[in-house]
Amino acid sequence: MRLPLTTVSGSLALLLLFQALAVAQEPAPQQFPGGPPGSAVCQLARAQWGAGHQRADVTQRVQSMVRGGQLNFKVNNTNLGGDPAPGRTKSLSLMCQDWRGHGNAFHYREGDYVNMRVVGSDYYRGVRVLNATWGAGYQTWNVTDRVNSMVSGGRLSFKVNNTNLGGDPAQGAHKRLTMSWVNAGRQRSHTWREGDYVNLP
Repeated sequence: MRLPLTTVSGSLALLLLFQALAVAQEPAPQQFPGGPPGSAVCQLARAQWGAGHQRADVTQRVQSMVRGGQLNFKVNNTNLGGDPAPGRTKSLSLMCQDWRGHGNAFHYREGDYVNMRVVGSDYYRGVRVLNATWGAGYQTWNVTDRVNSMVSGGRLSFKVNNTNLGGDPAQGAHKRLTMSWVNAGRQRSHTWREGDYVNLP
């Protein structure tokens, strides 16, 4: 028996809808920070290699593979000094600290390639701007990158004006610079009026 075309079309639409819902409900695959050199930045705190409770601390071994501030190696028993969990699928966990003072864990499966920039403990010292807006009312610009570019030797010193902040987002209005930053692991926020001087820390 042949079904009416409208019935077939309706069934097909329902099938496609169920498939779309099923895909939407599937958990996203875990992402690993591969890619070109410098795609991830890590101040390495700890490295562990193994599976489940069978894990070895390989922090010193991983640090010894840093060349020119870069980690580039294949995750396997040879490079990581042995097999702490024979017969099991292992993973490498790198515990890092970012420039906000937050801890991040990067996970690599056995056979993956580690490709990241590694920095020393002094890399995150000094001021790092998290967010900076310049303007008045709804007429504001995001000047985070511009303000970060003025950090020198871990310090930030400049006059709040159109020249230093890249232009005038609210002509004729009294503008303000509102900024959040981190220094020595502590986050702070402040607002400066046009003409003020920023001197951090």
